[in-house]
Amino acid sequence: MDAVIEVAKAYPWTTTIINSSGICGLIVWLANLWRGRVRVRAQIIRDWVASKDGHSPATILIELENVGREASSVRQAVEATFLFANRQRVVCSLSISEPDRTLAPVTPKTFTLTGSLPENYVFSYFRVFRVRFSRGATVRVRILNCDGEQAGFLRFTWLYFLFKRFGALRHIKG
Repeated sequence: MDAVIEVAKAYPWTTTIINSSGICGLIVWLANLWRGRVRVRAQIIRDWVASKDGHSPATILIELENVGREASSVRQAVEATFLFANRQRVVCSLSISEPDRTLAPVTPKTFTLTGSLPENYVFSYFRVFRVRFSRGATVRVRILNCDGEQAGFLRFTWLYFLFKRFGALRHIKG
């Protein structure tokens, strides 16, 4: 081993490589952290609402897929935020009814959200479901209208701004 070190010291380019390995090692370590992070995709599959005395027991099916390399688990509470046509904002809390909330890597899993929503929930706009995890970032599922049309961040934010400022619902078809 000492002979290898002596040979490495004899050539200046090898000492440059050895001395810079701390920076290279740091870059490799940060790249592995970035690639190994937990990333989850989510979509609402279906929602049912049955009216009963002003509040509606709701059942919402949501599909979550962990596209990262590490396993994670979903927290029990899911926050739902939505607006009505009079621009009134409502925040509700839903809970996941399945006992096993683990998300294995690259495996989609369907969960059932249950809770109580206002009876006119079916006429709401700009629905946002915030799902939190034990590891990884919070995922938001953004739904524009009653038809369940999902939108990305920019489109959702722009239409939300137009609705809150001017009352315009440009995304409504028909």
